[in-house]
Amino acid sequence: MLSLVASLSAALAPPPFILSRAQSSADAGKVKALWNSFESVYGSRELAEAAARRNPQVLLPFLNSPATITGAHRTLIDLFGADGAADIISKNPGVLACDPTTLAKTPKSDIVIAANVCAIGGARVGGLPVAVYAVAAAAVAAKLLQGGDAWDLRGGLGPQLQAFLGSLGG
Repeated sequence: MLSLVASLSAALAPPPFILSRAQSSADAGKVKALWNSFESVYGSRELAEAAARRNPQVLLPFLNSPATITGAHRTLIDLFGADGAADIISKNPGVLACDPTTLAKTPKSDIVIAANVCAIGGARVGGLPVAVYAVAAAAVAAKLLQGGDAWDLRGGLGPQLQAFLGSLGG
């Protein structure tokens, strides 16, 4: 009987990489409560762990609460249905830290766009986020398009990248 209780307790506990973020035993209790809500909206420990690896900040007690996690999930189900909500949270676990009332007022297209951007930004190649490669490729492409002495980095790549990104805005 004791081994069954220990097994159940371990199954309900957050993974060590999440629990290690707790600063105190009081925080550990809050993290456990967050984890239980988080795991319940994902429907399985495996899906919840994958989402927590993508965005562990959702499980920080000073940023979120179990009520916000379950409320945001309920709002997503109201907006997109169960399958649509599952797709959104798989791409963007951070949406579960959004105030449910505010989330309900957010245009559906904005929620979908944010989830898709997070899905792309979360992809990794060689350990780096794909977004890093995209920004680097855009900076190199801009330099190539400028031609001539475009490789003179006038102040470094940072200011050049800022100028390039500024030129995209208008």
